[in-house]
Amino acid sequence: MAFRQVGKFATSAFSQRYFSLVRAFSANAGPRERIWNCSKEAPGEIHLECLKDMLVDGDIQLFDVRETDEVASTGKIPLSINIPLNEIVTAFIMSPEEFLSKYNVPKPKVTDENLIFYCRSGKRAEKAVESVEKLGFEK
Repeated sequence: MAFRQVGKFATSAFSQRYFSLVRAFSANAGPRERIWNCSKEAPGEIHLECLKDMLVDGDIQLFDVRETDEVASTGKIPLSINIPLNEIVTAFIMSPEEFLSKYNVPKPKVTDENLIFYCRSGKRAEKAVESVEKLGFEK
C-alpha cells in the first residue's frame, strides 16, 4: 500500500547511509516504489531526507491533517495542503472542480499511488488514511 502517514522523522547516522542507498536504488522508481522504499525501515513512517527528495521530485501529494491554528502557529511543510482531519472525508468526496477551487490543487484520483498524510505525532494521519481508504483510495 502506498499510503503512508508521516508521524516522526528520524535522522540517525544509520538512516543517512540507508537513504543514500535508497536514493540510488530508487531514483528511477515510480511514486509507489519510492514511498515503499522510503518507509520499509519503519513501516508507516517516512524519514525527512526521503520526504525532501520526494518533494523535490514532485512525485507525492502531501496532506497536512492538523488543525488550521496548529499550522498557523508552527508552519507546514512546503507544498503540503492543509486539510484538517475533520474535513478529510468531505474534501475527498468533493467533485474535482470543488476540490480545486477550495484547495488550489487537483483532487487526487482513487488510482493515485502517491498520497501522504502527516500531522504532529502520526495518529491523525493514520485516521486520515483509514478515512480515505473507506472512500476507495486503496493504493
